[in-house]
Amino acid sequence: MPSLIRVLALGLACIVVMTLVGPMTRLLGVQGGLVVVVMIFAVPPLAWVGLIAFVGVADRRAWLAILSILVMITPPFLSLRLIDTSLLGPVVRTSVADAPNAPWASGFRFTDGRLRADLAREETIEIRTRRSGTGYMHFVVAPVVASDWDTMQPVHVWAVNRSRPMREDWREPFAAGVRLLPDITDDDAVHRAEGKLGVTSSPDRVLIQWIEDPLDARRAVWLRLLGIMAAASACWTLLALVAETGRVRQ
Repeated sequence: MPSLIRVLALGLACIVVMTLVGPMTRLLGVQGGLVVVVMIFAVPPLAWVGLIAFVGVADRRAWLAILSILVMITPPFLSLRLIDTSLLGPVVRTSVADAPNAPWASGFRFTDGRLRADLAREETIEIRTRRSGTGYMHFVVAPVVASDWDTMQPVHVWAVNRSRPMREDWREPFAAGVRLLPDITDDDAVHRAEGKLGVTSSPDRVLIQWIEDPLDARRAVWLRLLGIMAAASACWTLLALVAETGRVRQ
């Protein structure tokens, strides 16, 4: 039988790795059906590691085994859904045109950028899944450009909001934003807005959340990620203590 300390250590290590699977797949540009493939190959092996570390072959309480697997496989799906901005990288001060030249930046403070709320467009993207059929995601997107920009010039930065209507703070002169992790639905929304506005984007255009303080926004995302880890770790610790109590009684 594995000791309680070893059970806790291996389980908590697996939880950390599992929680990072979600944002890492998007950071690496994995989108669409490839996300499912990554989850199929990454989630079950790590969940099995956690199961072996915790339950052990001699433990016959099936409900503990089931709960331990659920504790392991839930964090990556939560983090995939809840973490949508960059976790790592500097916040750089740059012009809008030079923003694409900072691919590892997690946030931007623009020297000349303003969000054109008058050009904001609402877009609805149809999402099809095998289980639930057809669903819809709603977006508001707007170009972030220099004061002397015109529609004949490419857009280098787009602000994206994954709900509607347009956020009131989009009218604020923040001149800053945090980078969104790659998502194919964001790309579709921007592409549709381009067609409606009659504009084009640079091939390496950047998608952001328009925000007052990129550092505060990044800290909030880290707290959200750590919250997922903490909740899963608490559940894992409780299950480990229950299992250890049962072994002592035996």
